[in-house]
Amino acid sequence: MLWLVTLISVINAAAALLPQLKTDGPYFVEKDTGRVVLLRGVNMATKVPDFHIYNSPEVIKPLVDQGFNVVRLAFIWEAFEPLQDQFNSIYLDEYKAMIGALADNDIYTLVDIHQDGWSRWSNGGCGEGFPAWTVPEGLKVEPVDQKNAESVIMKQGYLNATDANSEPILYSDILSSVSLGKGLEGVNGIVGFDLFNEPVSMNAEFHADIIKTLKENGHEDSIFFVEPSMEATDTIIPSAYADQIVYAPHYFPSNSVFDQLFGQLDYLINYNIKNSANEFLVSPSNQLQESIEFRMGIVKFLLKYVSKGHPNIESAIDTIFQVGKRLHTGFHEFLVSHNISSASTVKAELIGLQTGFVGFKALLKTVMPEVKINVTTDIQGKLTPEVLDARVPLFLGEFGVSRHAQFIHAKEYLLKVGDEMDARFAGYAQWTYAPQWTEELRDGWDLEDFSIMNPTTGFSFNDNFIAYRPYPKATAGIPVQLRVEMEPVVKLAYSFVAKEAGETVISFNRRGACGENGVVRVEAVGVLCQGNEAETEIRCYADASTLVSGGVASIAASC
Repeated sequence: MLWLVTLISVINAAAALLPQLKTDGPYFVEKDTGRVVLLRGVNMATKVPDFHIYNSPEVIKPLVDQGFNVVRLAFIWEAFEPLQDQFNSIYLDEYKAMIGALADNDIYTLVDIHQDGWSRWSNGGCGEGFPAWTVPEGLKVEPVDQKNAESVIMKQGYLNATDANSEPILYSDILSSVSLGKGLEGVNGIVGFDLFNEPVSMNAEFHADIIKTLKENGHEDSIFFVEPSMEATDTIIPSAYADQIVYAPHYFPSNSVFDQLFGQLDYLINYNIKNSANEFLVSPSNQLQESIEFRMGIVKFLLKYVSKGHPNIESAIDTIFQVGKRLHTGFHEFLVSHNISSASTVKAELIGLQTGFVGFKALLKTVMPEVKINVTTDIQGKLTPEVLDARVPLFLGEFGVSRHAQFIHAKEYLLKVGDEMDARFAGYAQWTYAPQWTEELRDGWDLEDFSIMNPTTGFSFNDNFIAYRPYPKATAGIPVQLRVEMEPVVKLAYSFVAKEAGETVISFNRRGACGENGVVRVEAVGVLCQGNEAETEIRCYADASTLVSGGVASIAASC
């Protein structure tokens, strides 16, 4: 079958209610129809003030174009209850409006009760998530200014969540008091709740307490996503609620911390210090000079940290340090004399600083080559008996790579994650889609730079994302095998035990995957298929005349 029709609007003006989902063994299933749903999408998070949730047709359209059907949307407790028992209804309304806008475009929302390091008032002032009043006075610190590079980069420590709250049940009691459950009761489009982002030492009892609270506050039939704890050795899945549980680990490459540090170095050298130095040359001051030199000190600290254990690259670091010394001299002379010669020295050394950084990166990569990834082994090592025995679904809640990846081949990693999730028929949400991204503040928190798109260039895709990967959104039957190839051309091969009735939907964006004038070729056995008007999906129905023994249908689609 050839599929080539005119593209029309992909943003729905209004849509029917999204079907409610439940879990059935390793699958998400529509309660009313029994179709198996595979969830694929992205994370979205605004972690710090003003906590604005970016909701507009321009923001949602790329999600629709990709065929995504889930967004893991961060819910920031501090934004909702900044003071105990004082709630921010504006934030809740924004959150619900985003759920509604996504649902209107057939995209589910996974409510992500998000935190990193518990709170902005902990974790050296660089955490986020929970309000100041949840942090004991003896552990409380002032938040850093997330718009100030040196404050962000000099983060330190990590507050164990149970230090701030030694009785985990207190968290579920507070969760009840903030009325999260009641606030979202009856809202269409919620696939479930991710109970606690990246916990340190939570166990099954902790998760059971939160589930009980949510069930008592309007979410009796919800699905609950649980993440593995960093330190806990006990099981994390409460057996009493096993039929409503999804296992949702995160998976980042082992060297991603180095890529993040390189992103910070790149920011400091190629943006922050350069711009501040140029500002100094226009309006010199002792204060600005001290600020620049403080940032140079951070560069020195980060360079030493990244290259620790590699003495053979000390010469490259020394080159940058010598540039720093000459910059110090140039700044001082210009501050005293304002002469053109001193300004020229500063400008030349700024170029030298950038050149030295490029040389340092090249040399470091010779002693720290890209990590060889074994995604299958890595993910297998994260799985619990419940997942291995196909008793609960697997959903990869976060994965991704920095735009500044130096020590891992981003494309290879992302393709392998997709292949592994296909083989397990598992859902995922890549970290992250940041409409708030700017050159200065990156993703908007701790100078992380994982956004898959750049909103400043018309929401163009970055290199840390594999665009237009096809997948079966909904299956009228039981999945058997799914295989996708993205190179040299996009291909999908999918087989399933088909039901006699019901629609199977394959996400396959003709224009995105095959090019402006490309064609999608579909070969099907046991089902009859056609493309939708928007050319973003293939829709198939059982064909009893061609179903093979056992009712196994197959769909092969390619550019």
